[in-house]
Amino acid sequence: MDSLIHTAENVERAIGQATTARSIAIDYYTGLGPPDLCSISKKFERAWLPADVADLPQKGYYHWVVGCECSCPAAVSAYFDSLVRDVQRPPWYASGGHSISKATFCIYNAFRKVDVRCEATFPGHVRTFWMDGQGEMNDNVPEEIWEEAFVCSMLRALRPQPYLPCMKILPPMSLATEKLLLQLAQKHFWQGHLLGAAPGEMAGAHSHNLLATTVRDWLLATWRPEGMVDFFLPLVQQSPAVACHVVDAFLQLGDTARAHALLHDALEAAPNSAALLLKLAEVFMAEGELPRAIKAAERSLTEGAASDQVAPWVTLASCYEKLKALDMCLAMLNECPMRPQREEVQIGIPNPVSRTATVATPSPASLRMRKSAGAPLADEDVDPEDDEPDLLEMAARPRPVALPASQLSGDWRLVFDVLVEVMNAVGWDEVLQVRARVFLMREDVERGAAKASPEELKPSPKSSPARGEAERSAADDGQGG
Repeated sequence: MDSLIHTAENVERAIGQATTARSIAIDYYTGLGPPDLCSISKKFERAWLPADVADLPQKGYYHWVVGCECSCPAAVSAYFDSLVRDVQRPPWYASGGHSISKATFCIYNAFRKVDVRCEATFPGHVRTFWMDGQGEMNDNVPEEIWEEAFVCSMLRALRPQPYLPCMKILPPMSLATEKLLLQLAQKHFWQGHLLGAAPGEMAGAHSHNLLATTVRDWLLATWRPEGMVDFFLPLVQQSPAVACHVVDAFLQLGDTARAHALLHDALEAAPNSAALLLKLAEVFMAEGELPRAIKAAERSLTEGAASDQVAPWVTLASCYEKLKALDMCLAMLNECPMRPQREEVQIGIPNPVSRTATVATPSPASLRMRKSAGAPLADEDVDPEDDEPDLLEMAARPRPVALPASQLSGDWRLVFDVLVEVMNAVGWDEVLQVRARVFLMREDVERGAAKASPEELKPSPKSSPARGEAERSAADDGQGG
């Protein structure tokens, strides 16, 4: 009877295991960091046994929280109060029941790479402090650090969530919380470059970082273009590239005239901005002016020095695909500076002994995440007492294997989507024919070498060693394409 209503928990091997693992990993988190962590200690209180009987040892539990209103210690204390009220009450005939003796809420501040924590002991003492990667604790939490931690927590709630066991996703933010988030995000906007860029986004110090793009995607998805204009337009004067997001708002409003006018003014202030030139290409492409879109995208590569970015090449490929110039489309995709896609590794997560089950049916206030494809089993599908899989059942009912494309993200997803458009437009056979015309494939070279006679493979006596080396270098370059 140690469960919480509507909240599944991981049982720790030792009290404080989750917070210790998180403290060790503070310096190694990237981006916005991990979701908020709530660590709880519970004790068993006897109902009728003699008081001189020794108390049972306390047990530690933890769960992840997304979307908790944590703008101040009072808001976190309200979440603690909800957990205390959700402790499952024992039946009348039980010898006792569990109660929460201590709770710790951890919020990662990605701006400073510190963990802001609120610790409550029951009854009635609350302590707030922040901890850095060296394990040093400071009880003095300035208001600025708390504001940054709140912004990071809300931005994490607006982005896709990683799969973590026993994750509790709270309902969407209230209007008051949204207003506070926009206010503080605008206040700390110029620190957004410390968060880095999102996968698949064009890198930009102030215009395209996790803070700017998350707020943009959120306001676009909730259809609030006026809010986007109010948020980003005052920032354009200091950084003209931020006008890209205001242009997105104007396009959602259907006001292309204001979008072109803003882009014209921003390009006059920053004529070599790759982000602005690429946004101009996207606007032209949406209007069907493909030659002008190609010219703007090429300018972003040359004048904007964005040849190391994937987005301009993908835009050029999309333009050529719409023009049915498939040779150029595949050539542009081949020029994309692709980097190996590495699966994100979750750190600072201890292995629990077991998991508690939710007492009641999950409500909108307690949703648990599961990947769309190839994900581990969700919490309700895991039997914590069954450690050994049933091999006979696995052979009789094998789990479907996810297609590789479903696991693509970021730049790889952008390129794959263009390839899908090409294949849907002309068919797979035509794609193979175009590829054979554009590229010299390794299998073609090997097939030709296998069919050639030994006399044909001998070097010509008239060819010089330098010419032979040049031909071999050209063949190697063709195979790399």
